[in-house]
Amino acid sequence: MRATTWRAHERNTRLYLLPSIGKKKLAQLGVRDVRLMIDRMRADGVGARTTQYVHATLRVALEHAHREELVSRNVAKMVRVERPKAEVKQPLSVEEARTLLDATTDDSRHALWVLLVMLGLRRSEVCGLRWEHVDFEARTLRIHRHGTPLEPRNLTRMWSEMNVYGHVNLDAQRRALDDQLTRGRCCQ
Repeated sequence: MRATTWRAHERNTRLYLLPSIGKKKLAQLGVRDVRLMIDRMRADGVGARTTQYVHATLRVALEHAHREELVSRNVAKMVRVERPKAEVKQPLSVEEARTLLDATTDDSRHALWVLLVMLGLRRSEVCGLRWEHVDFEARTLRIHRHGTPLEPRNLTRMWSEMNVYGHVNLDAQRRALDDQLTRGRCCQ
């Protein structure tokens, strides 16, 4: 199990499952208990995606318990949780991109923000970047794997491994970015 999956399961268990159904014995847990937990989460304003993940965490745990013959059936499988509707995300406007990059100018991770804004990369894709992915002659960057979760200690390690500040002229990147923003070619 990946570390991010483990953390997500632990968080779902600690914040939602234990407070709601944690006092129930596995053998006594019923479909109604799971349904009431889901209904309570919705009533408390918990997001649809979070509710879906919490239900999935419970379903996986009960499936494991079922395989180990600790429960006779997986009651979570009998409760349907609607799949949340996909949200259409709007890209940053030129002005929003400028504001973000202006606000991060003094941030030690400014190069990260430039990559995120200019290339539209996901956080995990930026964390997976290594110098061998950069072809300076062809002026290309290969994005092909996800890195470690975006946490301060991982960013520090990543930037020191890449020696980013010794190789990237942030002033030149900033001028190029300002030029693209001025022409309105960024974030479209």
